[in-house]
Amino acid sequence: MKMLQPFSLYSRLMLVTIAMLSAIVVVEVLLLGPGPQYGLADNESVTEKPAAITNVDTITFPSLPTFRELLTRPLFTDTRKPPPRPAAQAAQGIDLGKKWKLTGIIVAGDDSHVYLQGVRDKSAQRLDPGAVLDGWELVEIAPEYAVFRSGGREATLELRQEADKP
Repeated sequence: MKMLQPFSLYSRLMLVTIAMLSAIVVVEVLLLGPGPQYGLADNESVTEKPAAITNVDTITFPSLPTFRELLTRPLFTDTRKPPPRPAAQAAQGIDLGKKWKLTGIIVAGDDSHVYLQGVRDKSAQRLDPGAVLDGWELVEIAPEYAVFRSGGREATLELRQEADKP
């Protein structure tokens, strides 16, 4: 059975010192009372409440959509300019539905975006309205589909393909 060790000499001295300092502080406060050394005048009481703060201006912050442009700018480039958008002509030969599959749609108030997965390489993309993917601009997001436009062409990707439906 392990015996408890008594306090070392150093521990005992520390405890005695702390006790003595505490006693000195208590005696000083009790005998002298609060005064100028504590930031109080002689006639002030510790129990008085401070004056109420009035004329406080409220801070209003801009809404999150005003910061949407900040999210499109690359963080670690010198100019912080977004990369140039691909030309719409590049999309003429691309069939969006054969290259990408719509895997998710989130619509929450003013904030909405879609999730796409590459058919061949299984890469993932998250797009907000107005974003461009392979020259196709995301122009509409609905709960079951997303509409893309490139030049005069329009492509609709459905969340559930015919093969996926029960």
